[in-house]
Amino acid sequence: MKKKLALMMVMLLSLGMFCACSNDDDMNKTNEILTNETSTNPKERIVGSWLLIKDNEDDVSSQNIVMTFLTDGTWIAHNPQAASIIKSDSQDQLDFKQLISFEEGWEYDAEKDVISGYLALSTPSVMGFPYRFELKRKKLMISFEPRGVNYIVAPTPMVYYYRRW
Repeated sequence: MKKKLALMMVMLLSLGMFCACSNDDDMNKTNEILTNETSTNPKERIVGSWLLIKDNEDDVSSQNIVMTFLTDGTWIAHNPQAASIIKSDSQDQLDFKQLISFEEGWEYDAEKDVISGYLALSTPSVMGFPYRFELKRKKLMISFEPRGVNYIVAPTPMVYYYRRW
């Protein structure tokens, strides 16, 4: 009886180790697919997690605000500072998922290795205006720059700087 129990425990332990190893391999393959920093297509290069480091000129890197762009064309934002203020039981209220879309006509500058153009962070665009972006391998700049609109007083620029996280 003890031999059977010991043999069963060894088999379960072996099976558990095999499953854990194969999951790690699958996760590594997924991470390789998710971060394509060498692509010249913004839909591929933007995929991954980005830490907000500056909001206009204010350093906000210590707030750990992260945007994660997924391969399915969606993005998720997470703001732990807001979570600590609200002290909500459900983190789902602070993590939200939106579609991202890139306008036609984005450009790739091979000399600087920068992709630039316009993107909408929600579909349809909430404000009706896309954001201008500059995407490098490790840096992302998104700014709100309305086009084709005349203002009596120009809007305050909103510029966000991210680094790959």
